[in-house]
Amino acid sequence: MKKVLLLSAALFLGLSSFAQMRTTNKEVLVGKADMRKVMQGKEISAYAPYNFQATTPMTSTLNRWGNMEEFQTMTTSYDLQSNNYVSNRIVQWGDGSIAATAMFSLSYDANAADRGTGYNITVGGDFGNWGPEPSASIEGERTGWPSIAQYGANGEIVVSHTGNGVIYLIRENKGEGEWVRGDVPNPEGASLSWPRVVTSGPNHDIIHIVAADQDDVTLETTIFYARSGDGGTTWDVNVIPEFDAVESYSADDYALAANGDVVACLFPGCLLGDGYILKSEDNGLTWEKKIFWENPYRGFDWETDPQSIYTDTLYGPENGSIAIDNQGVVHVTISTAEYLHDELGTSYTYFIGLAIDGIVYWNDTQGVIEAPDGNPHHALRLWWPSEGGYISHGDNEGMFCGWYPPDENTGTYDNWSNDCVFTDYKTHFIGGSVHPVIAVDDNGNLAVAYSSCNIGRLTGDGYYLRNVYVSYKSCDEDVWVIAEDNLMEDFMHSLSEGVNVIGVPNPLNKGEFVFGYMEDDFPGFACGTTPSQAQFTDNKLQVVRLVSEYTSVSEETINPLTSVYPNPATEVIYVNSAMNTDAVVTFHNIAGQVVKTVNKSLTTGENGISVNDLSTGVYFCTINANGYSKTTKVIVK
Repeated sequence: MKKVLLLSAALFLGLSSFAQMRTTNKEVLVGKADMRKVMQGKEISAYAPYNFQATTPMTSTLNRWGNMEEFQTMTTSYDLQSNNYVSNRIVQWGDGSIAATAMFSLSYDANAADRGTGYNITVGGDFGNWGPEPSASIEGERTGWPSIAQYGANGEIVVSHTGNGVIYLIRENKGEGEWVRGDVPNPEGASLSWPRVVTSGPNHDIIHIVAADQDDVTLETTIFYARSGDGGTTWDVNVIPEFDAVESYSADDYALAANGDVVACLFPGCLLGDGYILKSEDNGLTWEKKIFWENPYRGFDWETDPQSIYTDTLYGPENGSIAIDNQGVVHVTISTAEYLHDELGTSYTYFIGLAIDGIVYWNDTQGVIEAPDGNPHHALRLWWPSEGGYISHGDNEGMFCGWYPPDENTGTYDNWSNDCVFTDYKTHFIGGSVHPVIAVDDNGNLAVAYSSCNIGRLTGDGYYLRNVYVSYKSCDEDVWVIAEDNLMEDFMHSLSEGVNVIGVPNPLNKGEFVFGYMEDDFPGFACGTTPSQAQFTDNKLQVVRLVSEYTSVSEETINPLTSVYPNPATEVIYVNSAMNTDAVVTFHNIAGQVVKTVNKSLTTGENGISVNDLSTGVYFCTINANGYSKTTKVIVK
């Protein structure tokens, strides 16, 4: 394990990554979209009866290359796995067993009368021991939008929605025995849909579900929180804590995570609301709201209020995920998009191109994200204008954990063309790199998998194919290694599209991560209210286990250093420590010269260090504590 990030390495990474990501500004205006989304999955309608008769199961084989193992766990003709966020679809137990789920159908038509939860499992940690591909859903009735979690010491729970609310299936032992079905009670006047489930507590027996009102698909959709501590015998179902209809979060637009007694839910913000998390440290009894992005137009009525007209294009959050580490820190990753509301009404203008891209990383030891230039429209902006009409990454690259990878052959974006970006996903996402999923291991190492354009692979129609990339951040470093692995690198995926990324949020083994994605032969979706595929095709749920060389796996002393913020800073920076310890804090300038040294007794939590004696500029702040060293690039304004 590299316990010390050398200053020279930090300087090299900081400067070389900036230089490599310089290109011409190829951002273009695309068109209009409407803020009033019509969500797929509003189920109350007359579907023809369907005989849920299983067909002959398909058998897949284990594929290995490089640092990856891959298994095709199921095939489905239902390709729209989410309207926005992809829910918790994969789970790992302490014995290494992994179960994966997906929205399943083999009807190859829009009605998908056989739709339900496809399920597959590998028991005991043998990644090549997955079962045969499912040939029918586990419910035996038409359902959608599944979510899975461990239940009890060795069991599992799956939730999904019907036309009349959310149901759950529980069994005591994973992968075997009969499922026991139950219903989550609907609040008065509402019908729950688009659920997410996690379990918490030392025995994973406290059930938490977040779902939306199916009968209300306006921007003011009400989101509900359901909790059961007795296996579903009784439920408390209420509007989510801190709910504010002004913020207008929509259905299928949230993420849920748990670790131990800590539970957290992510809400994105974007058009009308702030981006924030709700966090509970007592298994859902009490909650705290933490904002990570402040929307400068929060709550303004787009149709009637002139203050809702943007004065600049806005870089805002889109879809994302969360994971909670063993210290209870909530880690967030969220994709971004650029858009403009320039006239009264419900429409907005969105953009495509390199300059709109970026996947943000944030954790709840940090404050609200602020823009380097002080413009709140730019708080989530990755690309900035530079000399000669070029654009390049800004100085705060550590905040971003993903973006469009450059051409793998040239390392540049010279061949980039906006005309090659497939834009018919726009009713589900308008950003560039999307569907990010974050995972954190026992050491605090982080990995983020996301779907992004591979500019070296094109369809026959000349569109970039989306691949699934993985970025890493070691627990010892603040530097993200961006798009280091491509889960679709192998030749057999060279003509395929990868979207709807899922992942195990807390993998069992240190430095080892488990992600999945839906593989399609064509871009776009055949399902949904605005399908872009002319015909239904086979969509394969690929699950990949990979080992990263960029993470720490040693069993050593506690690393007390979690984050340094704000960035940029004016008078004070704050070091967040996981323990009481003595530290030496050293500041180097861009030339590598020591300009300031501080001996500091850190206490658990937030510790302030003055920087008002430093001139405006870029510095590298190295903190040595408890045998660990952490170097962070700090901008002083």
